Amino acid sequence: MCVCDDGWVQGGLFCYYFSSNFTTQAAAQLACEEGYADLLYIDDDGENVFTYNLGPAQTAESYWIGYKQVFGDIWRWESTGKAGAYLKWDIGEPDDEGGCARLTPFIQGVWRDWDCSKNFLCDMTLGTYEITPDPGVITSDTVVPQGAVATYTCLEGREYPDESTVQSSVCSIGGVWVPDLPVEFACQPKQCLPPPAFSDKILTNGTDLTIEFGTIVYYKCVDGYWFDQFSKGETRYITCTPDKTWQGDTLNDCTS
Repeated sequence: MCVCDDGWVQGGLFCYYFSSNFTTQAAAQLACEEGYADLLYIDDDGENVFTYNLGPAQTAESYWIGYKQVFGDIWRWESTGKAGAYLKWDIGEPDDEGGCARLTPFIQGVWRDWDCSKNFLCDMTLGTYEITPDPGVITSDTVVPQGAVATYTCLEGREYPDESTVQSSVCSIGGVWVPDLPVEFACQPKQCLPPPAFSDKILTNGTDLTIEFGTIVYYKCVDGYWFDQFSKGETRYITCTPDKTWQGDTLNDCTS
């Protein structure tokens, strides 16, 4: 039987933690990771309404979610590195008041950007997993037989400490899973090697970032220089991909 830890709220296969502390979005992400979770990732309206009803609607406060401005109008989810198909921006948002998205107590949980210092909201999955034999629909009351095997698969762009993406756990005597994989072998973002480095003629954010899946690095020539004669003023981007390589625009040093 899978249940959430004390202080967390269960919703389907996910556990949610609503903080009562004000902090920066970066500190909030670290706090979530200490609990083997991430800042909230929302992929549909049902989850947005669910978390709104349990958080902002109860406290009249806003909460950080894991959606963050990378550069300009490029926004990405912390946990996936992707822009995401579901968005719930309020009218006129984002409006450059800050680089972090918050779930607000207004109009059924619309999102607004802000200055990166609010309460935060974590979520963790109880498992992207398959159980053999199949117990059917999984709820907090589901009981599986001794000897059942649960196979846990990391989300795209994540891996276990041994660099595998799949682990198994067995339901043993006493109704416990051995090993307790979601805690002992938490999936972590895959790490890329440092991004390419060039001369001081190129401006980049690559030296100030945590280099992991989804990280976006930009390169821009200083005034009077360009990548080639057809790209004056151009900014180029590369992204850390699930196979731990950098993919994106063609890069080269700047010339005058």
